[in-house]
Amino acid sequence: MNVKRRQFLMFLGAGAATIAFALSEDNPLKAKTREICQECLIDQGIGVIPPSRNSDGKWARTFSEADRKITGISGWQAGQKSGQ
Repeated sequence: MNVKRRQFLMFLGAGAATIAFALSEDNPLKAKTREICQECLIDQGIGVIPPSRNSDGKWARTFSEADRKITGISGWQAGQKSGQ
């Protein structure tokens, strides 16, 4: 997230974000608030990888199709599976 967006979010605050979402859909503040909140939620998350033991008995990464990142926003849109 760039510095201007982070500063805007700090200015906006959680209470103001709640108020912004009560605005009409054509209000530019609502769109900007949604964009910044989405970016913040994407920044939070974890990586999921299935490890396996190698012949030495040490854990190793497998680089599997099951590798994925689960963010704070994963699965929020209709038709989207969580963690994809």
